[in-house]
Amino acid sequence: PGLKFTLMEGKMEALFATNNPAKIKTYSNKLKEKGINLKSLVDLNINIEIEENGKDSIENAIIKAKGYYEFAKIPTIGMDNSLFIEGIADSEQPGTHVRRINGKRLTDKEMIEYYTRASKKI
Repeated sequence: PGLKFTLMEGKMEALFATNNPAKIKTYSNKLKEKGINLKSLVDLNINIEIEENGKDSIENAIIKAKGYYEFAKIPTIGMDNSLFIEGIADSEQPGTHVRRINGKRLTDKEMIEYYTRASKKI
């Protein structure tokens, strides 16, 4: 409510509050079919990080969308995931911190290696 959408060549423009290139590609193609030109943080040269301190993935998505909207002032889509792995201890569950292990933000490669090792324990 109250948001004004940016129109470019008859299309709506929106920011996707993620640095995940796979998410951007997947959703960009789908939204383009609906007339929405999805911009990434890289496209708009946004180099800030929003602290995701919500209690669940929904809250984190809202925090990111609001935070990047305040910076970019265009409609912003937030999305977040959480992960539960059956068979590992609650203290080791990634939950909403899939990319952050022991306070360190993991690269894609590190994340794959970490969860591969974790799943092999099961």
